[in-house]
Amino acid sequence: MLDREIRELPFSVYESAPIKPKEKFDRMFFVERKTLSEDFPMHWHKWIELELIVKGSGKQVIDGVEYELSPGSIYLLFPTNTHEVFPDPALEVITFSFDYTFIPSSIFPFLSKQHDAIVTKLDTNTFKKLLTISDLMFEEFMGVSPYKNENIASYCSILLVDFFIKSGFAKEENDLFISPKRQMAKILDYIQQNYSDNPTLTEISNVFHFNTSYFSSFFKKHMGVTYKNYLNEVKISNAKKLLLENKLSVIDVALSCGFNSMSNFSNTFKTLTGVSPTEFLKTKFIKT
Repeated sequence: MLDREIRELPFSVYESAPIKPKEKFDRMFFVERKTLSEDFPMHWHKWIELELIVKGSGKQVIDGVEYELSPGSIYLLFPTNTHEVFPDPALEVITFSFDYTFIPSSIFPFLSKQHDAIVTKLDTNTFKKLLTISDLMFEEFMGVSPYKNENIASYCSILLVDFFIKSGFAKEENDLFISPKRQMAKILDYIQQNYSDNPTLTEISNVFHFNTSYFSSFFKKHMGVTYKNYLNEVKISNAKKLLLENKLSVIDVALSCGFNSMSNFSNTFKTLTGVSPTEFLKTKFIKT
């Protein structure tokens, strides 16, 4: 399998009957219903692809892993995935190809960190629902509605939400659609509970299913400071409380708050408070 040629295929290869939308679409999107009766060679592409098997049987090999295909089989492929299809004897497939601009902002953090293909089998009701939505998307894609972009993006959102839920990627719709305010509340609570473990930007991004760069921008936009600066503020705020309790030595306070050295603790403490930990304690005792 690994010795076979891997190619990037252009859109034209996918068009069993070339389809030209009646109006230029300003974001990358493509939908088609096709029948495959011959093996489709190993390939990859630059966009995201969601494929739904309508009729027939066969198998799909994704990154060297084989999956059986039958009506209701559905899979989401990313630019990092190679795949090939083997109809037996034929497969009718609906293909949705799109770029990241079609992903709702609330879903983007989940999807942007996903690199492995997601494969599942739909129940009868969901299968019928997605077939109906695909017909609506195709009609919209071929039409001239002034709201084409918005309508197709909405249908795409419905497809992705149902797919994620049925694949187990999310337990319910609310797992995907979380308001920024609610998301930030969860993030800040996590930081308060785990600041002593000194979670890195990558670690906390993974906890909340964010792409690291997206999380960084999201956090600064809503908090007005970088994640690193905010984490340090939380650590120093809790360090001050521990110092005032006067139950631990300064070095033990530093370690308890996630600092790996006394110098790092002292420098950060002074940067944020204007005094060193020792000076802070002296001020406290003087005021007392």
